[in-house]
Amino acid sequence: MENRIIKFRGLGVKGWEYGHLTYEQFGAFDRENHSECNNEDFLIYSKEKTGISKDTIAYGYKIHLGNHQSSRWVKHKTIGQFIGKKDEHNSEIYEGDIVEDDRDGFAFVIEYRIGNVGLGSGDSSYHCGFAMKKIKGEWANPGNYCDLSPSGYRIEVVGDIHRKLKNWEKEQLH
Repeated sequence: MENRIIKFRGLGVKGWEYGHLTYEQFGAFDRENHSECNNEDFLIYSKEKTGISKDTIAYGYKIHLGNHQSSRWVKHKTIGQFIGKKDEHNSEIYEGDIVEDDRDGFAFVIEYRIGNVGLGSGDSSYHCGFAMKKIKGEWANPGNYCDLSPSGYRIEVVGDIHRKLKNWEKEQLH
């Protein structure tokens, strides 16, 4: 059995952060030292009953860097998991990446899928895991998904869904 690398990325204040993911309370220390993260992009608010009153408690996600000595708050809607594969330039591929293969005019977004996804012609089999959702290009396949390793095609990461999208990407994703 091959060991899998499980890690995540998320957009922080200074760009992408890579490492292990935790869900933590945003406390007094964080409000003082990380005020730039004290907003809904970074935090999830919940009402919790503490004693006799209900208080709003803020939680968020942190990426712990390789040495586990430091961590960074990240925007929760930008978190993506490493899918365990690299593109033709040896760049890691993450959930939310936009990839193109070497066929003209095809682009895909990497998504985690559970359920019937129609990975092949006439196939609506049950699938659980990462797949490529077609966002650009025409093909005979009635489904919009394909396997992460399309037969004989090389894939390349060309962007992600969280930053500067081309007009056609915006139209296909929303």
